[in-house]
Amino acid sequence: MRSSLVLFVGGRKVINSELWHACAGSLVSLPQPGSLVYYFPQGHSEQVTASTRKIVNSHIPAYTDLPSQLMCQVHNVALHADKETDEIYAQMTLQPVNSVIFSFCFIE
Repeated sequence: MRSSLVLFVGGRKVINSELWHACAGSLVSLPQPGSLVYYFPQGHSEQVTASTRKIVNSHIPAYTDLPSQLMCQVHNVALHADKETDEIYAQMTLQPVNSVIFSFCFIE
């Protein structure tokens, strides 16, 4: 009996979480919604450039005005599998956390 990575629940496609995690391996851990993580824009841009081979002459913008790392809160984690390659991946929705520290000076 073969397990399927994609299940149909109520007419919707749903990723089999247990099988997804088995394919990912024991060293993979995903952040839970609500947790804080660091996002590295340059690393993400480099990963997208390396993994995007469908458009040969595509230009990935360099966001030079962004800091090298951003503290973000995880809002959603969705498990996926590529239809063509069966490669698994996770898509996360992140919201930057305001990292500015305000200090108030009271002058008497």
